[in-house]
Amino acid sequence: MSDAARLSAKSFATKPSGLSYTHHKPTTIEIAGIQSAIRQSVLDSSYAAVISYIEAISSIQSGSISWSIVKLYYSCFYCLRSLLLLNKVVPFNSGSEMVLDVAAEKFLKAEDPAIIGTGHLSTGLHPSAQNGSLQMTQKMRMRSYDGTGRM
Repeated sequence: MSDAARLSAKSFATKPSGLSYTHHKPTTIEIAGIQSAIRQSVLDSSYAAVISYIEAISSIQSGSISWSIVKLYYSCFYCLRSLLLLNKVVPFNSGSEMVLDVAAEKFLKAEDPAIIGTGHLSTGLHPSAQNGSLQMTQKMRMRSYDGTGRM
């Protein structure tokens, strides 16, 4: 678990019993800590994606097709995680799959209609996202939440 994910889960754990997650907001200090951890989390996930890809290619060359498929899956998983983090969206697990939309300072569940129905989070993409990658990242977000694997 990345530091950004760990800090998001820790913030979510402070939600009072009986309060809906939609009404629970992280504090300004928690958001600042999560934002400072995002860069390293992106680097860690990107590194894991590259290593998984290299291991997959090595497995293909040695004839281990089944293992290479597993490694390619993980490489894609880490790439998607990196893209989400680059856009200030922190995936974490707190009993169920959750994300923290850092820009909107709100927690969302992966099955929320706001995510599934539109294919993107409420805040759109981080302002530094390039126009060409905007549509691709939105499609990847939808893919990561709807489970269909289609773009």
